[in-house]
Amino acid sequence: MVLLPSLRYVLTFTGGIAFSTWVNRRVTKRRAAQAAINKTPNKEVASPKLFIDTANAHMGSAMLKAAVELNVFTAIAAVTRKGEAPPTAARVAEACRCSERGMRILLDVLTAEGFLVKSVSSRPMYTYKLTPSSGKYLDRASPSCLADSVSWFCGDDYVKPLWTGLVDSIVTGSATAATRETAEARRLTFARAMGPKTRSTAVKVAAAALARGGARDRILDVAAGHGMYGVLLATQHGSGRDNGHATSTLTAMDAAPLLAAAAPAAAAAGLRGARYAQLAGDPAALEWGYASYDCVIMANYLQTLGADAAAALLRKARAALAPGGRAYIVEALADEDRERGEGTLMALPLLALTRDGETRTFAEVHALCVAAGFAASEVVPLPNSTQTLVVAYQEAPAPDAGVGSVKGAGVVTAAQAGPAQVGDVALFGEAARRAAREDFPSPEETTWNYPMSLGDFFSLVERMVVSSITKNPFE
Repeated sequence: MVLLPSLRYVLTFTGGIAFSTWVNRRVTKRRAAQAAINKTPNKEVASPKLFIDTANAHMGSAMLKAAVELNVFTAIAAVTRKGEAPPTAARVAEACRCSERGMRILLDVLTAEGFLVKSVSSRPMYTYKLTPSSGKYLDRASPSCLADSVSWFCGDDYVKPLWTGLVDSIVTGSATAATRETAEARRLTFARAMGPKTRSTAVKVAAAALARGGARDRILDVAAGHGMYGVLLATQHGSGRDNGHATSTLTAMDAAPLLAAAAPAAAAAGLRGARYAQLAGDPAALEWGYASYDCVIMANYLQTLGADAAAALLRKARAALAPGGRAYIVEALADEDRERGEGTLMALPLLALTRDGETRTFAEVHALCVAAGFAASEVVPLPNSTQTLVVAYQEAPAPDAGVGSVKGAGVVTAAQAGPAQVGDVALFGEAARRAAREDFPSPEETTWNYPMSLGDFFSLVERMVVSSITKNPFE
């Protein structure tokens, strides 16, 4: 009896040593494996899959366009909203006035592509329901619906002028005159289609601007288009308040036909009378005024211009800002080596549609800002968005201003500790961890289901041990 507690301690101690040894072996093995991968050239197995999938990508666009135009997602959601069981292909076909065979094939393909979930428990009378993402973005009853935007992006008005002249654009290094004329004629349709698609990003931009403080009562939206960015800045970002609402004034600047797309969004947000004005014309040719605004917003506009034109526009923005003002630049930034990400991909449509537009890295945007007279610039990653916000400061912000990472004229300062440098972009928090560690999440980022299996438990412990040893277990 006396020996039992001692035996328990011995077993516990021995088990602890064994477990520690097991963890160390796994960590060492993983590091060795990664080191071998880093030293060994990537031996890719030849496969035509990438080429075939890319060549057939038009099928996915056509499928989605057909489903949106037939209101398939809305029809399925309507049944769910009534509290009824998910519909069969026959019921969806009836609601959309289609043949049952055609709808069945479409629904099965949508399921295979991840837009729908198919219930096999009712075999052979299969039923279909929306995924959370399809329900939020493709049901026309949803306030976040992108159906019209999706339909336009998959349609001839967008596809034909964009891609039919791509070979000529690559050969000459610029969009053809005919393509530019066609694109210009369809800018109003484009702006209206982009409005719903842009709203979530515009909300994040307004939130980032609000978090950085500063004067924000007079806002200029350059190349306003659908107007969403300026409207959200004015309604959420103003320092003055009237019954809890911002009292900022907004001036939308764009070609006269395009201002028709911005006006409805402004009116719906209550921006009327003295709070809303329009400047019709080419931003490059118009007078912006001197020290007339606290904020200038330019969303997806600088990237349509060559370096000289973009620099000239930024000089106008700098002159138009009152002391302490800021310019908010929203674009898809390219990575330093232009080998991944939305910024790299966006360069192709800019080549196809513009004279000399191109996506830029943060370093390139920063250089343009400094040349225009701005004191510093800050890059702000926007969560779950392909866009990035660059804040150009007329005056360098104080160290405690609450900004993430500020790049002055050749100097990077940080109000928060531990940035991970990715090219010339300083990132913080989750973005920094992912940039440094790719797809290896930290323990706090990992969602675990309880009760855990023994394997999950050991995996969690290993990650905790690895995190305590080094920032990156693969180094």
